[in-house]
Amino acid sequence: MSESGAIKLSIIGGGIGGLTLCVALSSLAPEGKYEIHLFEAAQKFEEIGAGVGFGPNSVKTLDKLNLRGVYGLDLKPEGLKEEEEKPHHIWFNWKRGDGDFSEDEGTIGRTIAPGYQKASVHRADFLSLLLSRLPPTCTVHFSSRLTSYTSPSDASVTTLHFEDGQTFETDLLIGCDGVRSVVRAGLFGDAYKARFTGTCAFRGLIEVEKARQALGDWATKPVMWLGVDKHVLHFPVRRQTLVNIVAFTSDRSTSTPEWKSGPWVQTVSKDEFLGEFEGWDERVQRLLQFIENPSRWAIHDVPPIPSFAIGNIALLGDSAHAMLPHQGAGAGQAIEDAYLLANILAHELTKRETLSKALAVYSEIRLPRAQKVHWTSEKAGRVYEMVEPGIENDTEKMRAELETRMSWIWEWKPEEERSKAFELLLSSTVS
Repeated sequence: MSESGAIKLSIIGGGIGGLTLCVALSSLAPEGKYEIHLFEAAQKFEEIGAGVGFGPNSVKTLDKLNLRGVYGLDLKPEGLKEEEEKPHHIWFNWKRGDGDFSEDEGTIGRTIAPGYQKASVHRADFLSLLLSRLPPTCTVHFSSRLTSYTSPSDASVTTLHFEDGQTFETDLLIGCDGVRSVVRAGLFGDAYKARFTGTCAFRGLIEVEKARQALGDWATKPVMWLGVDKHVLHFPVRRQTLVNIVAFTSDRSTSTPEWKSGPWVQTVSKDEFLGEFEGWDERVQRLLQFIENPSRWAIHDVPPIPSFAIGNIALLGDSAHAMLPHQGAGAGQAIEDAYLLANILAHELTKRETLSKALAVYSEIRLPRAQKVHWTSEKAGRVYEMVEPGIENDTEKMRAELETRMSWIWEWKPEEERSKAFELLLSSTVS
C-alpha cells in the first residue's frame, strides 16, 4: 500500500499495451485510487519495427479513449454509399505475386472496412501520441529490467526483483512485457514459453517516391502480394511519405519448428533477402530492391494459456497472446485488453480486497476473443500462402475468404464488452 492509501499498481513494459493501459486508467479511474508505476527495461521509450495497422475495432477503442481524433482517424461522412467507398476504406488489395501475371490474372480482390479509414501508422508516431497523454501521476522507471517476483499465497503484496538488484513492492502487477514475458514465466514457468512459428519476416521502410518507381499508383495503396509459403505486404505511413514493407516466408516442413539460428532479429545480406523472392512479379522484386539493410525477424508466438490472470497478477497484450501478425490485429488486441482492464480497475466495485476478482473478470472476457484472433491469424497465413486445405490457390475461394474473414474482428463493440464485465463484477461468482 502506498503512503497515500492508494492501490499501488505496477506495469511491466512501456510498449503500446503498457502505455495505453496507463493512459486509459489515468482518464477513467477516480483521482487518487491508484499509484501507477511503469517499469521499462530500456533507457528511454523506443519501439523497434516500423508500421502498424489498426482495424475498425482498434479505431473504436481509441475513440473511447479520446486518442483517435488526435491522430486524425476519422469516420467516413454520414450518408456515403458503399459504392462510393474511398481508397482509405480498403484494408488490403489482394494480388498474386509469385509469377508474371497480367493485371487481371493477378488480381484476387480487396477487403473493405466500411465506414472506417484504414489506420496505418508508424509505431514511433503512435508511441509519441501515447507519451504526450502520459499523466504526471504515472511514475516511469527506466533501465528497470524485471528478473523475477515473489507473491505470497494470500495475494497481498508482490515484491518485484530487478536486474540491478533493486526491489519494489506492489499491490497489483500487470505484465505488458511482450512475447518473452517474465511475468508470464512467473505464473506458469516454462509451460507456455514463446515458440517459433516457422515464419520469418523481412522488414523495411522506404520513401514513397522510391515505391512509386517500383509500383506506380499501387505505392500509396495497401497491397498484399500472395504466393506459396510466401507473401509480401506494403502500405503507406506518415501521411503517405513512407511505405512500410514486410515480406514473409514460412517453413511448413515440420509441425514443431525450432529456431536455431541465433538472435530472433538479424541483419541479412541483400542477395539472401532478394533470393527468397526470385521469380516473383517484377514490381515486387523492384520494390524489395529498395530495402538497403534488410532484417529478418523470426516470429514467435505464445501457445494458448489457461488464464490471463492469477490472484493480483495479470497479463496484457503479447505477454498473454503473442500471435502471428497476419490479421494486423496484435496491437489492436493489446489496446482492447488495456481498455477493458482500465474500465474494470476504475469501477467502484474494484477495491483492494476485490482486485483478484476484478482480474478474473478481465481474463474471463478477454481470453476467448484474443485466443480466437490468435488461431485465426494462423489460418490467415495459410490462406495468404495458398496452403489452406480446401482453398489453396483457387482464386474464387480465396476471394470469398479474404473479403469476409475480418468482419467478426472489426464488428466488436468495446461498450458491450465493458457492460458484460460490469455485470460480472456485480455477480457473486466468476467462472
